[in-house]
Amino acid sequence: MLQPGEYADVLRVIGRWLDQQGAQNIEIIDQGEYIHASWDADGTRRRPRLFRAFDLAQLRNEARVLRTGSEGAGMAETLRALGNELDQAGMELLSIVQTSDGFRLSAADGGRHESNEYSLEAIQQCIDAQRAGRGTESTQPGETPKSELGLRGRIQARRTR
Repeated sequence: MLQPGEYADVLRVIGRWLDQQGAQNIEIIDQGEYIHASWDADGTRRRPRLFRAFDLAQLRNEARVLRTGSEGAGMAETLRALGNELDQAGMELLSIVQTSDGFRLSAADGGRHESNEYSLEAIQQCIDAQRAGRGTESTQPGETPKSELGLRGRIQARRTR
């Protein structure tokens, strides 16, 4: 369903939706025809949600209407930063799992699998850099801001094969 170049936008809208749900301990898996997300809510039980193409289109439209230019650094911005990593590396999403100290991002590139862990601090630095970049250079719709994390392990990422 998704291709490299679309992840930052799609993961941002999923993250926004998860923020609205008060989601914690998220897991996102690209199942090809849909995106499967699960999370803990209210400290009770695990909740699932499937996002199909039409769901994502609707969420994107809602996000455009509500966008003010000053988003909080919640799940939307965090997932956008990780999606930007995928887009910049030209890799396909396999899964994103929230860990106790950040996120584990698994991706594929030509049959090769990579799994990296990103600290919350490294993700926040990336978000800050992307926000600063938005003030000085504009991106066209569908264009992804330059990556700051480095999916292939350049900044505070630990390979976890």
